[in-house]
Amino acid sequence: MGEDTRWLRAVVVRGLGPNHPDVGRSHANTGRVLLARRELDPALEHFEQGLAIFEATFGRRHRVSARVLDSIGRVHRERGEHQLALDHFAQALDIQRELLGDNHPETAQTLLDIGLLQIATGELDAARASVESAAAGFTAGLGVGHAYESAIADAFAQLCASGHGPACR
Repeated sequence: MGEDTRWLRAVVVRGLGPNHPDVGRSHANTGRVLLARRELDPALEHFEQGLAIFEATFGRRHRVSARVLDSIGRVHRERGEHQLALDHFAQALDIQRELLGDNHPETAQTLLDIGLLQIATGELDAARASVESAAAGFTAGLGVGHAYESAIADAFAQLCASGHGPACR
């Protein structure tokens, strides 16, 4: 990210202190932008800095920490580091299921991320189960017609291409 971003974060840190949750959010949001731009190394660095702040402030078993763990998993998935990705997704999912339940959109997103990882690693039966669980969670939590339906449809299309999706024939 640019010099302006570093300057702005420095102002926020001076005003709030280095361990304020808003500084952690700044790191997590910067990580999301960098991940979208496929700048994976700096994205991971920002996610890890944000996670450290959130864990110091809220503890490991907090939904914000789980959201960042999921984001770290996405970075590792994009890097082809499948086991590291799965480890982070599993940690996030454990926290989300405990705090939010199976029918919360954040839990469903992590299930979808696990499903996409399983598709990438050829674990197609497990992937189908994960994507189906994600679809059920999104529908229960957000209703029909939510924006995530296209991501679910894309995942099912990938499964159909391999012969493991629902109603592929």
